[in-house]
This record gives sequence, C-alpha cells and structure tokens, in this order.
Amino acid sequence: MIDRGCVQAEAFVRMSGKTGVGMTVALRSHETCAVRFARAELVVDGARFPAELPAAQTLPGRSLVYAWLPFAFDNDAAWNDGKRRGQFELEVVANDVSSTWIIPAHHDFVAGRWEGGTTR
Repeated sequence: MIDRGCVQAEAFVRMSGKTGVGMTVALRSHETCAVRFARAELVVDGARFPAELPAAQTLPGRSLVYAWLPFAFDNDAAWNDGKRRGQFELEVVANDVSSTWIIPAHHDFVAGRWEGGTTR
C-alpha cells in the first residue's frame, strides 16, 4: 500500500493466465484528488510489458474507486522458461505530484495450487 498526499493505493493481482496478468488498484482519496497512471509496467527478466492505462479521473472528497490494469504478454512462455519473478512498476500522479511504486511479484505452483501475486 502507498499513501501519497491526497490518495492511498493498494494493488491486487486478480487474474493470471496464458496471455497476461490483470491487476486491480484500489484508489482511496483523502480529499478531492486528480489521479492518473502515467506508467504501469510488469518487468520480468529484463523484459517490460506495459499495461493498458485507465483514463485520468478526479476523485471527489473521500471516495474509493478501482482501476483495472491489464498487462498483455506471453505468460505461458514465461512460465515454461522458468521466468516466475519480477516486479510491477506503477507511476501514479496525484494532484500533479508523481510517485513510482515498485511491487515485487512472483508466480509459483505450490502443493498442487497456483500461488502468485504481489507483496503489498
């Protein structure tokens, strides 16, 4: 979780499949706040996979919205090549103040179950 001025953000990996990864970012404003994603990339073994960025928005007062960040790439090939660790890099601009959020990520198969996600 990050707290930057007028907004607090928390990220969750919601989907991981053969063609990519989907992340939800919960944005909670402390006051009216203009928020946009300037950049969102998943970095795996030096390769960068940009997300489709949501539109900028102004969050009124104390509000909560969810942003969807789809990262399209050949996740199946990455898994087969043993590339299962990386990081998400999110650049969030809130009321014209930019900050970068680095989130370690892993994708594993443990005891017959898929395990993955982020360290918040």
